[in-house]
Amino acid sequence: SVPIEDLAPLISELDPETAVIFDDERRELNTMMSRVLSDTEFKVFSMYMDGGSIVEICEITGKTYKSVDNAVQRSKRKLIETLRKGK
Repeated sequence: SVPIEDLAPLISELDPETAVIFDDERRELNTMMSRVLSDTEFKVFSMYMDGGSIVEICEITGKTYKSVDNAVQRSKRKLIETLRKGK
């Protein structure tokens, strides 16, 4: 997987309009995530989306592997459910 931030320079080089849309969609996703996820889930899932591995996130947060993995899985479920509901 490629961290979402790594795509932004590529998009902006190719098409300025697409870069603006990409930035808007990222902001919308962050807003939804902050509304739906707990603070810990938001922090962990943001790092995960940015390309961090579970082990790397454990090292940064000081949380156990199981705790970080559970937060990622809960976040995915919550976000999928929210997207399916159209919120």
